[in-house]
Amino acid sequence: TALALAASACASLDPSEDRDDVHAELRTRATIDVALPALDDDAALAAEVRELLATPLDAERAVRVALLQNRRVRSLYEELGVGRAELVQAGLIRNPTFDFDARFLEGGGTDLEFGLSQPILELFFLPLRKRLAEHEYAAAKLRVTEELVALCFAVRRAFARARAAAALVEVEAKALRTAASSHELMRLLHAAGNATDAELAVERAGETRARLDLAAAEQEAVEAREPLQALLGLWGEHTQWSLVAEPLAESALALDTSRVEARAIEASLDLRAQREGLNALAQQAGLD
Repeated sequence: TALALAASACASLDPSEDRDDVHAELRTRATIDVALPALDDDAALAAEVRELLATPLDAERAVRVALLQNRRVRSLYEELGVGRAELVQAGLIRNPTFDFDARFLEGGGTDLEFGLSQPILELFFLPLRKRLAEHEYAAAKLRVTEELVALCFAVRRAFARARAAAALVEVEAKALRTAASSHELMRLLHAAGNATDAELAVERAGETRARLDLAAAEQEAVEAREPLQALLGLWGEHTQWSLVAEPLAESALALDTSRVEARAIEASLDLRAQREGLNALAQQAGLD
């Protein structure tokens, strides 16, 4: 009995088990492949991040970088591990109390007594405690999933803004080249006596305005990178990343808005987490 009770107090935790359900939800909700290396293998993570940043980022590669590098992701998985540990602990009974007593008899000899005790009420409370921990762990897992899904779409939004800002720089650069060519042509016409001073001044002002527009677009592109960089968790040598030059896909514009409110309620991770929280409160009330 003592060996069985001692063995029940020991359990091994596999961190990968904590992430399997979360990754399954991510694949469904964020439509990405989230087969990640072990988060405690810093060398493997750093190598993969360097490989991803070696080429221009598209939206999906940016999401993967965030899942690998964002510090909030690390802390979420740690919280999930703590929740699983509490779930395992709730399914265990307390360690038994071992007593030993020795009495030395007056006529010689020793009287030895050994005792092993375990509160019997623990056996009755164990199922309630376990159900309570299961609901709390399910709620924690849903909250972690919700944050990770939100992170994936936040990265995609920030990527779209950064890519749009970079595309605007390209447009303004073309506009400047056109304005500069027009100014040069007008200068030649003016030198030949075929254009007035006013016409030349208009073209000169147009080129100046185009230069100002390009400078503003370049500044906006720099500022648009920062929110994305923060979500990716990049700093130091990793800040020299670039974006793909392909135009943004327009498939996301064709959204299905039928029953959108009902579908949002059905799919809400937040509502599911609150439901598990209410179930945990009900179990706690029963335990009390």
